Amino acid sequence: MNRAFPRKRSSLGVSLVELMISMVLGLIVAGAAVAMFATNRVTYSASENMGRIQEAGRTAFELMARDVREAGGNPCDANLSLTNGLNAPTGNWWKNWNNGLFGYNGTTAFPDVAFGTTAGARVAGTEAIEVKYGELPRTVNVTAALTDANLNQPIAVGTVTGLTVNDLLVACDYRGATIFQATGFSGNTILHASGAGSGGSPGNTGASLLLGPHGNDKDGVAMPGLAVNGMVSKLKASRWYVGCNGRVACDQPGGRSLYQSSLVNTAGTFSVVNDEIANGVSNMTMLYLPAGGTAYTNAAGVTNWGAIGAIKVTLTITAPDRSGSTDSNNAITRTTQHVISLRNNLL
Repeated sequence: MNRAFPRKRSSLGVSLVELMISMVLGLIVAGAAVAMFATNRVTYSASENMGRIQEAGRTAFELMARDVREAGGNPCDANLSLTNGLNAPTGNWWKNWNNGLFGYNGTTAFPDVAFGTTAGARVAGTEAIEVKYGELPRTVNVTAALTDANLNQPIAVGTVTGLTVNDLLVACDYRGATIFQATGFSGNTILHASGAGSGGSPGNTGASLLLGPHGNDKDGVAMPGLAVNGMVSKLKASRWYVGCNGRVACDQPGGRSLYQSSLVNTAGTFSVVNDEIANGVSNMTMLYLPAGGTAYTNAAGVTNWGAIGAIKVTLTITAPDRSGSTDSNNAITRTTQHVISLRNNLL
C-alpha cells in the first residue's frame, strides 16, 4: 500500500501574493534610494554653483577694487596741476588724462568700441568704468634737477629698470606733473624728444617737459622745473566692463564675464588687450559719491570726475548652468554690493 508523505515547507515556492508584496517593497526601497540620490545631486549642484558665484564675486571685487582705488593717482600728489604733453591728447581714451576716473552708464557705449555680442564685446545695458594712474611699482627717482631752461634735456633717474621705450610716463615733483612719452634711454636717463622714438605713437608735442615755469623761491633762487627726488612713473590705463565670453550665448547662464581692458606697449606699438577676470558676472551698476558729499549719484549726475571719493559697485553674478536651482527656467543668481574708496580723493 502506497503511503503519502508530506513535503517539507522549505521545498515549497512563494505564492504570487508573496512575490507581489516583495516586489512592491523592493520598488519602495529603490524609489527612496533614487529620490535620495536625486536630492543629494541637486544639493551638490546648488552648493557647487553657490561656491562658484562666491568665488567669482570675490575675484571680481578684489581685482577691480585694487585697480579702481588708485584712479587719478601719481607718485607725488594727486592734487598737482597736471599737463599733458602728448600729441592729440584727446584723440583716444588712453591719451586723455584730464580725469583719472570716468564712468559709463548702461546706454553709453565706449567712444571707440560699440556694444556687441561677440567674445570680449561689452554687453548693452551694463555700466562700465575707466581708470588711469601712475603705477607705484614702476616708479623711479629723479637724481638731477632740470631747470626751466633745460627741460628738453634727458631726465636722470636712479634706474630705468621696468620702463620701456615709448612708454607713457608722468614726471612730477611737489609742484606739478607732466605726461610724456619716453622716446629712448641713455644709461639711466630718459629721453623725451619731440615726436616718438622707434616708430612709437602718439609722440610728444615738443622736446621740453611742460612743468615750468616755477619762478623763484623765497630767497630769490630760481626753482627747478623738475626737482631732485621728483618721481617718474609708468602710466596705466584700464577699463572694467561686463562682456560676452563667447563660450555660450551672451543671454544664457555662463555667457557673460567681467573684463578688464588694459593698454599694452608692445615694441612701441600700443594696443588694448581684453582679459576675462571673472566668469558669471552678468551685470554691473555703479553709483558715485563726490568727495565730502552725502549722496550717491549715477554717472549721468556726476559733474566733476576728478572729485569722486567713493564708488558703490553692484555686481549681479549668475551660475554657469541651471542645475541646483529651484526654478528650472533660471540659474541661481546673487547680487553683491561693495564700496570702493578712492585713495587719492579722500578728505
